[in-house]
Formats: sequence, structure tokens, C-alpha cells
Amino acid sequence: MANEIIKKSIIEKSLLPPVDYNSLGYNVRYRIISEDKNRTSHWSPTFNIAATAITTIQGALSKTASVITVVWDDPENRPAYDVFVKFDSGALEYVKTVTSESYSFKNTGTTSVRVKIQVASSQKETNANLIIYDSTTVSLV
Repeated sequence: MANEIIKKSIIEKSLLPPVDYNSLGYNVRYRIISEDKNRTSHWSPTFNIAATAITTIQGALSKTASVITVVWDDPENRPAYDVFVKFDSGALEYVKTVTSESYSFKNTGTTSVRVKIQVASSQKETNANLIIYDSTTVSLV
């Protein structure tokens, strides 16, 4: 065993799980599998790895007669983002997790819209520490 070659594995950032909603880090664990895949170790304890600091970024909300588009520029190139939308006086609601730095949706005849973009997390609720873009309320009339 001491003579065997030790192999090192590197996990790309894009393959990490979503950021943990509470700790703002990545919860990861591992296990070792033999090359012939006949033997495996037990799972390791869960480790929390600090994520890159989250700061607000530039973005823009544009509207046409029937489509609303939000775009943002994330220099960190995170793998995924959670999109939250609020129409008129309604509540801010989770819409979708996207992998690009833009999202478009139909204008359903409302008078105002607000969009918040946050780093994809384990819970689909807004967290002030994860928000990277907030359009504030924009009039559609």
C-alpha cells in the first residue's frame, strides 16, 4: 500500500452543490472508490467550505410590450442563480434557477415588477446575504 501511487482529485467550482442557505458555504463530503470499483470507503464527515464573498453586481431590467428581461454581469461566473419576482403589490416569489446571466418572462398586464437575483442556494427563499442584484420596483406603465 505504501508503494502505490496517490491520486489527487480536484473538483471544479461548477460541479459544487448549491451554496448552503444558512452557512453561505458549500457542504461537501467524499468517499474513496478503488479503480476496479470493487471497494468503497465510508462517506466522510460533511465539510463546509467557504464560498467566494458575495457582493452586489450591476444589472438591468428592460421591458417591451410583452416581455420583461433582466440581465446581470457576474465576474465570478457562478454556475447557477435563483430568480425571484414580485408583481404589483404581491409577494416576492421564487420563479426559477437559471445557469445564464439573464432571464426573460412574459408581462402579464401588471403595472410594476421587482426582480431579485441571488446565488443558487439549498433553499428557494430570499436571503439578504445571497442577493447579488435587486432591480427595485420598476413601473411597467
